[in-house]
Formats: sequence, structure tokens, C-alpha cells
Amino acid sequence: MITESTLFKLKPCPASGEGVHTWLFHAACRFVEAGWSDEDAEPEIEALMTRDPNPPSEIMDALRPARGERRRSTPRWSPVNPKAIIEAVKNGLTLSELVSRSPEPISSARRAEQNSLLIRFSLAILCYALAKQVASSPRIHVRSFAAA
Repeated sequence: MITESTLFKLKPCPASGEGVHTWLFHAACRFVEAGWSDEDAEPEIEALMTRDPNPPSEIMDALRPARGERRRSTPRWSPVNPKAIIEAVKNGLTLSELVSRSPEPISSARRAEQNSLLIRFSLAILCYALAKQVASSPRIHVRSFAAA
């Protein structure tokens, strides 16, 4: 049962689309302050919500940081596939070819100051080629690729 002091500190849940997610974190903090366990707080918070939790773990996801716990880390990227990277760029342009195709002539004196721009342009082309040809490997290890 919700204690009177918890109810006193708890704002009413807004209508769906009007800040339920923010309210949910506020409610989770109030229940944690009142000493409720996650198992006891979850059904009480759900009963006070103006919509169903979405995703279903939304309440527990709010209770974790309310207790000061960090979110479980999960890999954001698929593993690097060096063979796929090499395959995607093996017929690509070299830095010399990029310089030769530049609409602006690049002399050796200007090359040093434009080196950064050329590298960025080269990486942009590499990223574009990989995005088009290697859908299974969205992350690029530029350092390890450049070192190879």
C-alpha cells in the first residue's frame, strides 16, 4: 500500500503523450525514497499510470536509475568484419587518385594544409562504400584498417 507521505510527494500522472515517461521516473524516485522494493513498487506505479508501460520493462527501467544503478551495457555495434571491409574497398580510390580527381589543383606545397581535408574526404568515401556494400558491419575500425 502507498504511504501517505509517498502520495503527498507524488504528482498525478499526465495523459499519454504529455510526459508520462518523465512522470514515471519521478514516481520511481518517490517509491525508492519511501523504501519500496522494485517488486512492490512496480504494480503500484503501473496502476497510477495513464497508459500501459511501453516497453513492458519501462517501470523497472525507471526504478534502476532511481536507485542509482547504471543501465546494463549491451553492445551497440556488430563485431568488425575485416574481410568485408577489405572486399568493400579493394577497388576503391587511393589518396593519389583522389588528389588527381580534385577539381582544384593540389600542389605539394598546399598538400600539407589540405591533408586533413583529403583524409576526411577519403574516410567519407570509405564510409559510403561500406554502408552501401557491407550492411552487416556498420562500425568501421579506421585505425586498424589504416594500419593494415
